[in-house]
Amino acid sequence: MTDYESAIQLSELEKAAVQCSKGLTYKSSVSGYLIDSLCKNNRLRNEILHGTYKISKYMHFVITEPKRREICATRMRDRVWQKSMCNNGVREQLLGSLIYDNGACQKNKGVDFAVDRTICFLQRYYRRHKSNEGRYDHLDIKGYFPNTPHSKTKRTVDEYVKDARLRAHIYNIIDSFKDTREPDEISADPFGERGTALGSEISQLLQLAMPNHIDHAIKEKFKIEYYIRFNDDMILISDDPDRLREVREFIIAEYKKYGLEITRKQQNTKLSQGIKFLKRRIILTDSGKVIVKASPEKFRKERRTLRKMKKKLDNNEISMDDISRHYQSVRAGLARCDEKIRVKSLDRFYEGLFGIAPPQSKRRKKNAYCKSKRANRAARGRNRKDEKRKSEIKGNR
Repeated sequence: MTDYESAIQLSELEKAAVQCSKGLTYKSSVSGYLIDSLCKNNRLRNEILHGTYKISKYMHFVITEPKRREICATRMRDRVWQKSMCNNGVREQLLGSLIYDNGACQKNKGVDFAVDRTICFLQRYYRRHKSNEGRYDHLDIKGYFPNTPHSKTKRTVDEYVKDARLRAHIYNIIDSFKDTREPDEISADPFGERGTALGSEISQLLQLAMPNHIDHAIKEKFKIEYYIRFNDDMILISDDPDRLREVREFIIAEYKKYGLEITRKQQNTKLSQGIKFLKRRIILTDSGKVIVKASPEKFRKERRTLRKMKKKLDNNEISMDDISRHYQSVRAGLARCDEKIRVKSLDRFYEGLFGIAPPQSKRRKKNAYCKSKRANRAARGRNRKDEKRKSEIKGNR
């Protein structure tokens, strides 16, 4: 059975519908789809088989946190079909050859993974060089999703997705993201139509896979061990400024072939000044300790949020349990940072606002290196036991 034949199975569509509805059953569109999912999925399957399936109109809205972005939300029936395609080959084929240090939109990866991996790189750098005088570059792709050409995205599909029928459906998804520029401007662009919208699982996987060969070249050709990419953000660490400049020029030239521009957020900066990455500042000290600081805006925003919650509490719109759960989740996130003084100040603000002691988070800060160190020690112990067992077997013979 091919990937396409597996993806259109009714059982796979039902499975995808359940996955797409997790945490969203409070929405009427999702709960309404689930009530009659068997009939709706069967209708969706027949449309796909007879070639009458068309992508529904997107729901457009704007988010402002952490920065202003336009989202094209996919309708439930389209999300089900995309999820089924991803479950049956597309995700595995697009992500199968990514480097380990590509940290976005993947299972067991995310912001925490990227931050922990950066901490691990700094610890390794200090153990190797015994100093914090290394350099790093922080590069960013300007308007990655809205500026990506359709032609380059389709080329990625041709390279990775094996089934021709699935490729045709993915082409339709790419074409459904309309370029908002004027027709004259589009026709004058050598890359043609641009734009991959946020809000589709397929589009996010494509954006991860498209620059995969650039990531491999950085790791394998230029031998930059300390390199991590989180979607459109890239961090490169090295003790050689000339090497960083060479790799930086290579990255700029390669992304230019895709019609994309690189923004240099931090260039040839000392590690001792701290790496500003994913709303955190990660500092390698003279003693080799790595300190993680949260963005000051995080605390200002939380104080504003708590004030708004106090007004809602006074109007009986929310309960104290809702506020407690919210604050506990915030404390759990801050527990991964070295912000003891600021967190205590935020606790006092909470207590003064609501008149009760704040809930305490049980989550402890994770040490990325110590975890790998324990794993390596356990592996060495298992290897010694295996060698001892083999020698005993040879002696008995």
